[in-house]
Amino acid sequence: MLENYKQYDGRWAGYPYAGENMSAAGCGPTAVADIAGVLPTEIADWLTNHGYASNGYGTSWYGPTAALDAYGLNGQQLNSGSLYGSAGTSAENTWLSKMKTGSYYGILLMGPGNFTSGGHFICIVETDANNRCYVHDPASAARDGWHNWSDFQRDVKIFYLADKKGGGGQPEAPDVSRPGDWSPIGTATCTDNGVYFRSTPAIRNDNILYQLNIGNRFEIDGYKTGSWVRGYVNGVGVGYIHEDYVAYDNPAQDPDNQPSAPVTVTGDSYTVQTGDTLSEIAAAMGVSTADLASYNGISNPDVISVGQVIRKPGSGNNNQNGGTAYMFGVRVITLGAQGNDVLLLQEILKARGYYNGALDKSFGPETQAALIAYQTDRQGGAGEVDGVAGPKCWADLIAL
Repeated sequence: MLENYKQYDGRWAGYPYAGENMSAAGCGPTAVADIAGVLPTEIADWLTNHGYASNGYGTSWYGPTAALDAYGLNGQQLNSGSLYGSAGTSAENTWLSKMKTGSYYGILLMGPGNFTSGGHFICIVETDANNRCYVHDPASAARDGWHNWSDFQRDVKIFYLADKKGGGGQPEAPDVSRPGDWSPIGTATCTDNGVYFRSTPAIRNDNILYQLNIGNRFEIDGYKTGSWVRGYVNGVGVGYIHEDYVAYDNPAQDPDNQPSAPVTVTGDSYTVQTGDTLSEIAAAMGVSTADLASYNGISNPDVISVGQVIRKPGSGNNNQNGGTAYMFGVRVITLGAQGNDVLLLQEILKARGYYNGALDKSFGPETQAALIAYQTDRQGGAGEVDGVAGPKCWADLIAL
């Protein structure tokens, strides 16, 4: 299912774009982001860096096509000059005809009328046989949903199309056999149309394996990370689907309904598993939760991440700076990244007094600003002052 981002979302409303900010001028990158499956800030940066954002004027008319092409979605702009005030044009008829095949998503640049008093990009999810269009409006949740073509006709300036992967929203399934180590515990059913099945548990443009529709069934193995359920789709392979679109054929197999396995610690460290709590780990180690949190630099004992290594106090792993030595793998992360490593970065920056935002696993402008402030204060000890958490930055963050 397509994203439905809003340009006024607090995560990026104040993000600079086209001489203003996303809330004021970000309808173009937001409409493209819905289709590309990446954050609006990523599209805004791409448009800016490639000359398609103009200070005071927003997004160039040629920007959506260029950005869609860059993300492998075969952007098409059906007319070069404004068709505002016109009806029944060749571009309009072609756009409606192609949208009704179910093989495309659309973007419309609207002029004054039902959607704007000036110029405004909107995303069109689908068009039915009666020319009704389902809208994702970057500037208004109230205008989302089905509209008759009369709401658009004569108000459209530019018509755009973007390919659905594989046509009709179905990417072609590769011939993938079931992995030898796959151990299903049951099956589940997809609850919506056009839901992405991804190779990794994250919203990215480059990890889409397939699109599922209502009633499509897939195997599950009981593993869940964050909001992502792992499954196996016949002919596609193992991947992840967001929990919002999963209906378990046997509700007892929902990972959220499973009792957590007892925590067993056999050495001086423990790797956090799904469902673990710090208090359970502390009890298994025979120490207090407060002492365990303090020793591991955990500012909020209620927030730990799957894969995080928790070390037992007094295990002799303090580093030369007197801090705790952590043993886990982290990646280079920057603006737009999401995941548990972003959460870890936010927790550390919060504990150091640099970050006061939400622990939301989303590397937005606020997280970037906090990281830049930290890098600046470290005077080279955390690498370049670039807002990127690379190897040297991570080493410095964890060592303190």
